Amino acid sequence: MAQTTLHRVHAFTDRNEGGNPATVILDADQLSSEAKQEIAHKSGTFRTAFVSQSTVATVKIEFFTPQAQIAHSSHATLAVFSLLREQGKWQSSEATKETIDGIRKVYFENDQVFIEQKSPVFHAPLDIWQAYDEQTLLEGLNLSSRDLLTPLQPVIGDTGNPLLLIPLKNAAVLKKARIVDETLKHYSEYLDVVGCYLFSLDVKQQGHDASARLFAPRFGIKEESATGVAAGVLGGFLYEFINMKKSQFSIEQGHYLQPPSPSLLQVKIETEQQEIAHVYVGGYAQLDTSKIINY
Repeated sequence: MAQTTLHRVHAFTDRNEGGNPATVILDADQLSSEAKQEIAHKSGTFRTAFVSQSTVATVKIEFFTPQAQIAHSSHATLAVFSLLREQGKWQSSEATKETIDGIRKVYFENDQVFIEQKSPVFHAPLDIWQAYDEQTLLEGLNLSSRDLLTPLQPVIGDTGNPLLLIPLKNAAVLKKARIVDETLKHYSEYLDVVGCYLFSLDVKQQGHDASARLFAPRFGIKEESATGVAAGVLGGFLYEFINMKKSQFSIEQGHYLQPPSPSLLQVKIETEQQEIAHVYVGGYAQLDTSKIINY
């Protein structure tokens, strides 16, 4: 039986509270894919990041949920680089990470880590699956078409991991949303999305731009407290579809979890000729615990 050290780091904390826990495994070069999946299943968090050496970037990172490997995780990336910085293993202001979907830039600014995402691409669910039924999906989330932020409709947004983005009309509607049955899981599989990211422009704290929730039962995630990939998609949506022509957005998440785990995600948008050219998602992180486990 082998051993490894699990570092539990809370990413996207809000005023030193809340955030989304991720597990970080350093020096993972010798671990097989099977061992990584087993460790991720035992980690107790929805994301586990395995860090190893890279010949093309600062580090190589592989991301696993308890059920499967995924291409990218912003909150786990934030956890990795915050931990590397705390341990003195990353001292410059910029770095890069190698993942299975390419190399991304990472930088440190005002005690926050920012991670590059791909520029968002949006399309309608019907472009993917002709049997898509909006009302059936909404009913599976304890919602109806009356709860949408009209005239907007759900869209698939993708900056690395595709998500179904659902705009809701107010905070009360966002609060009542829940997974009713297997509908969202099935739709996520048919549409090949991670899950759905519901949001409202009603916010808990003045100065923030949107409040959101992520449901991803396809990957064993009932609800998540902070999702950087989804926040990047939402920042692009706010810029393009709601005409918020800003360079930075503040996204709240985690307020409706039981118990709540308030999180704050910052999205930076860089444009060229009014078109989104680069998206960066960042925030604060804190090391919680480190422990050795057998696998």
